[in-house]
Amino acid sequence: MTSSSRPTLVTIAEHLGVHYSTVSRALSPDPAVRRTVSDATVERVERAASELGYVSNRIGASLRTGRSHALGVLVPRTSEWVVGTVYEGIDATASELGYATFVANTFDDEGTRQARIRRLSQWGVDAILYSDSRLDAEDLDPVGGVPCWPIIRRGREDHSFRVDDAAGGRLVAGHLIDSGYRDAAVICGPKDMSTFRDRATGFVDEYVRLGGRVGADRIIDSDLTIESGRREAGRLFDTDRPSAIFALHDPLALGVYVAAAERGLRIGTDVGVVGYNDVEMSAQLPVPMTSVNWKCRDLGVTIARNAIARLEGRPETAKPPSPVLVPRASTMPDAPAT
Repeated sequence: MTSSSRPTLVTIAEHLGVHYSTVSRALSPDPAVRRTVSDATVERVERAASELGYVSNRIGASLRTGRSHALGVLVPRTSEWVVGTVYEGIDATASELGYATFVANTFDDEGTRQARIRRLSQWGVDAILYSDSRLDAEDLDPVGGVPCWPIIRRGREDHSFRVDDAAGGRLVAGHLIDSGYRDAAVICGPKDMSTFRDRATGFVDEYVRLGGRVGADRIIDSDLTIESGRREAGRLFDTDRPSAIFALHDPLALGVYVAAAERGLRIGTDVGVVGYNDVEMSAQLPVPMTSVNWKCRDLGVTIARNAIARLEGRPETAKPPSPVLVPRASTMPDAPAT
């Protein structure tokens, strides 16, 4: 082999004195195929491949097998902490199972999403996982034979690649009632995203059932920025201040903190505040914020395991994580009932 030639499976086979097919099976990304070769042979082949500088050609392999062992993942924005953390779990788990991942932003724009889907299908991914479903939208049909599966959010149809957001809302309702907050408002986020609708519905239904009050005019749609939380909380504070505000996204809850500070209100005493997602800063605020942790990375692990099981025709046994309420000083246990 010259210094400029690229080592191949044949190169490794000749180096070891074994058949080409043995090397191919030993280096297969499919665990079931690798198991047809002894562990000792796999180790020997992998060591030789490393010594010879072999790099597998997945494109060539996909032409032979019809499988790329790659997943496409569409997210609204990789800069968002939640979807970024979910993707981290997907990518790490897919890698452990012999799959690569490719991520692309859609910016919650339908035209951008369709362009990204076409591009990913052209590159031959085995499936596309998309996290930008809208409540009024049908699930996507396969594109060029590539299945498209929703994750995190849902459209008109439910699916198993998400957490129970309504359960998270119910946890908040019980906590606020137990802590003495019986007059609440909800800053919801966009009304066409299932994550926020389900959290709000779960909260309101349970809060009212437990004896709390939350009027229809206090269930407020918004975007997801700190400024939006500040603006909507300010309106509530300046009209008929509730005893607690449940903001369905931690940046919205940070906006509530800002609005309270501007009016000299004490978080946890004058008004209780609960967020959702439990980002790292929630625990670091001057008044640490109660929030719901739904274990974003663990959901990514579940999504990857079940998506790959579905592709390989195996049962989908991984269970999505359950949301957990993390109580902190923003909802003081001794807050007076109102």
